[in-house]
Amino acid sequence: MKEIIPNPTLKTLLEKAKAAHIVMDYVLIDCESVAVNAAVHKQAAIFALGVLAQQLDDYFLPLLQERNQKREDYFQIITEPDKARGEQISVQRFLGRAYDWQKQKIVSVWKISADNSRSKSGSNQGYAEAFSDTPYGIRINHEEANVLFEQINQAAFGGLQSELEIFEWSNDWSTYFNAGNEWWGSFLWTVKHPTQNLIVVIAASTTD
Repeated sequence: MKEIIPNPTLKTLLEKAKAAHIVMDYVLIDCESVAVNAAVHKQAAIFALGVLAQQLDDYFLPLLQERNQKREDYFQIITEPDKARGEQISVQRFLGRAYDWQKQKIVSVWKISADNSRSKSGSNQGYAEAFSDTPYGIRINHEEANVLFEQINQAAFGGLQSELEIFEWSNDWSTYFNAGNEWWGSFLWTVKHPTQNLIVVIAASTTD
């Protein structure tokens, strides 16, 4: 397996998402074959966390040189691959409660009470909610978030369609998940279009 660098269109979209404080991580992986199985999805999930760990190491490198410190002085992504457990799921479950499949758009899961206070039941569930409902709020409006969500999905794996092959992964096998497990949530999915030799790993883990 090898990482695929996003094309200019997707790169620009992901930069826009980051600027909007959307906290999803996307890793594109060449899986070398159109036909893959659960074991290949697992390899992709493990490989992606290795990519994210390297990105984090690269981020801290200038700080280490400037402050004459060691890498272990800062947070590290450490994984235990043997503990990873995956389950193939439908695209509807992948998207979760914050996506209206018929309207093809993200919807709010928050309820507004008579005194204008907001509440919702449970923690974040699914890709659409993780994308649009971060702990500190996203810096674009609802319609802009929907457009960006659609554009990223189209550029990454050909858009949302029932034929997508999706695995959802447990969140107890890497320190990557620690922050999200404290409160907001942590997620990792591997997504494959049936005719592409590409697996897109989508992950998120953050807190307030």
